[in-house]
Amino acid sequence: MEASENMEASENMETREAMERLDKMEAPVDVMAGDRQRSDRTSRWSSLLGMAVAMVAALIAASGLREIHQSGRLASLHAEETGLSNLQSSLLDCETGVRGYLLAKDDRLLEPAINCSARATDHLRGLTAKKNIESAVSAVLDDIENTIQSINAGQRDQRSNIDALLRSKTLMDTARGRVTALKSEVQNDISIAHREDGWLHAIQVMGLLLILGYVSWLYRNSRLFVEQLQQRHRLARAIWDNSGDALFLYDVRSGIIVDSNPSAAQLLGLTTGAIVGRPWTQFVAPSDIEWARSRVADAEHRTQASVVGHLIAADGQRLPVEAAISSAFTLLGKVLAVSSFRSLSARDQALHEAAFRRAIEDAVPSGLAAVSDKGEQIYVNEHLCDMLGWNRQELIGTSPPFPYWPPEEATHILGLFNDCLEGRIGSGGFEATLMRRSGERFPVHIFVSRIQDSQRPGWMAFIIDLTEKKRLEAALEEIRRLDAVGLLAGQVAHDFNNLLAIIQLHARLAQKAGDNGEEIAQCIATISDAARRGANITKAMLAIARRQPLSPERIELGEQLQKITTLLTSAAGPHISLKLDVSAAPVWVEVDPGGLTASLLNLVMNAREAMPDGGRLGLRISTNPTAASHPIEAEDKPSCVIEVSDTGIGMTADVKARAFEPFFSTKKEAGVGFGLAMVYGFVRQSAGAVEIDSEPNRGTTVRLVIPTCPPAKSELAAQPAPSRASIMHKVLVVDDEPSLGRALSATLASMGHDVTVAKDAEQALSLLDQQSFDVLLTDILMPGIGGVELARAAAHRYPEISIVLMTGFGMRPKNETLPWPVLEKPFGPQEISALFSRKPAAD
Repeated sequence: MEASENMEASENMETREAMERLDKMEAPVDVMAGDRQRSDRTSRWSSLLGMAVAMVAALIAASGLREIHQSGRLASLHAEETGLSNLQSSLLDCETGVRGYLLAKDDRLLEPAINCSARATDHLRGLTAKKNIESAVSAVLDDIENTIQSINAGQRDQRSNIDALLRSKTLMDTARGRVTALKSEVQNDISIAHREDGWLHAIQVMGLLLILGYVSWLYRNSRLFVEQLQQRHRLARAIWDNSGDALFLYDVRSGIIVDSNPSAAQLLGLTTGAIVGRPWTQFVAPSDIEWARSRVADAEHRTQASVVGHLIAADGQRLPVEAAISSAFTLLGKVLAVSSFRSLSARDQALHEAAFRRAIEDAVPSGLAAVSDKGEQIYVNEHLCDMLGWNRQELIGTSPPFPYWPPEEATHILGLFNDCLEGRIGSGGFEATLMRRSGERFPVHIFVSRIQDSQRPGWMAFIIDLTEKKRLEAALEEIRRLDAVGLLAGQVAHDFNNLLAIIQLHARLAQKAGDNGEEIAQCIATISDAARRGANITKAMLAIARRQPLSPERIELGEQLQKITTLLTSAAGPHISLKLDVSAAPVWVEVDPGGLTASLLNLVMNAREAMPDGGRLGLRISTNPTAASHPIEAEDKPSCVIEVSDTGIGMTADVKARAFEPFFSTKKEAGVGFGLAMVYGFVRQSAGAVEIDSEPNRGTTVRLVIPTCPPAKSELAAQPAPSRASIMHKVLVVDDEPSLGRALSATLASMGHDVTVAKDAEQALSLLDQQSFDVLLTDILMPGIGGVELARAAAHRYPEISIVLMTGFGMRPKNETLPWPVLEKPFGPQEISALFSRKPAAD
């Protein structure tokens, strides 16, 4: 109790410390969350501003190019303006000079006019945009040149001078007007270019200011970003250094530890410097290295779930830890991962071990159920739930009888459990029948053991589903039977040939005997004995080969063994001497005759294989068992012993211990390993016991201990011979073998019966509709409608008719008890007479 309180106090202290650590970590977590939000906003704004700045830079570049072009254009416009001004001046000087000469007749005034005309011509050539001024200016210049030429030629008079003055004025006014207009256009273009130039300068200034602002913003935010990185680094370092788990940062490819925290150094009893630079495999328990390598390799693809393993401390101590490996990440060209190791307390270890045990229990391929001493079911494993069809919640808490106990078997199963717990049933457990949720019954083998727990005492049941095992055993038993029939086929054919030779020879002797009645009677008796011996062999073979479940009958053991002696002799072979020792007093047992025959045949065949060079085989019946103890004797049941002894090679102790195990055989490929197991199963089902006494080179003795029973009440007991009139019946015989039909008809007619023979069921039904019969005697196996179907139809149509079935192959419906008596072929007049000594009861 005190230890429990201390553990609880320790857990509470650990909880409080954890809560305090969480409170201390809350602010940094909030800071990190705020930083992350600000970082996200900054990133978004940085992207938007970056796009804007890029657009502005492109605009500035375009405006620069535009400005270069605009500067050239302005220079061109200014040059054009100057040219037009000079042209105006030259034209004015020309006009003034010519007009002065014409009015004053002073030759000095003519020289400047000639020079101005030449300058005007030069100015006109230098103009780019002459438009419509060229013709006007050229007209003025041509007029001045003509006037000067006429003056030089002395062709001017007063009237001509006046006309020249008027014409010159008109031309000059036109030229001057056009030049003035063009000059105004050029000045207007210059004004527009100056305005555009101003806008370009404004755009460039604004763009430069925006770029300067963006650079300033980037500078400020980069400082904040660096501060956040430093803060996060300090926080990550604080978490790394203050983590209660041991942490390794290592290179996934090389396995070298790059960094470790103080908790790792404390856990391993080393300094951080002694850990860093060494491979992580030096600190993992050798038994865990292989699975650790596989998990580290998988770390490049996914985070690994936590597992329980062991580290090795500096002093060599194995430290139980819970380990987890993070997903790998790349940093500075290296693939890194973090492994965390949490030291497990005794409580944690117990929890992990309990979970591990639960996983093992669920993986066990048999059902497990735990029941407390109070009778409450406290545990079932997953396999049992799958086997039964219930889930854990439905089974936990239930009490006997449990839901999976069949109601008709509940009392029996509870008694078997009690016998196990009280030691009356050994460690081998017992077989029983359980019930699935669907209602299906299925066989199981149950082992029961005590739970050695002072706090929760109870018992544990290990439940094995035998469905598949039983199916396989049945198949192997069938194989064994067929194998036995196959081995006997040659010997049986030899025996039958002998019997047929006896019958043929004595039949021929009887034909030649003439009126010698004694010789004929002797031949007939020999033939009858041969037929009886053949019948015994046939019945024994059918008993071995039949497929129906055991049908116990009360039989006299000595008589039964006498019947199968021929078969056993055939099975033993010609080199083995078989001796039968039967008790003088009748010994009655209740067993399945076919099962007994098959068991003895198995023992004889095993003995033959143990004596390859021949030997002696004894078969003895006694009612005074010589074994030290037998299970049935403990219950004070009278019993007998069938003892089969041989002089063969014997068995070693190991072979004898495993002799009754299914599938165990010393014959290698030639053996099925099911012969003695079938013998054991037959005897146990017959409420008996079996034991083996054998030593190497000293032969083997197998004892079958079987309970005895009171004699059977024979329904065919000898009765005084009734008169013919009292047993006269009208009989319908149905058999597809004509000769057998004729023989039955003659035999029954000799007894005073009125007999009609039908060759098949269809003819029999027709005769039944036409006539009235007392008895229907029909074979079971016939072409078309079988004898059982015919009997059912006849009983349904004519309830008063008595029915008797005949069979030469033991063909009866499986799992069905026939309501009519059955004569097994071959049978003689005695069996027929006993059956018809009184009218069979109608069904």
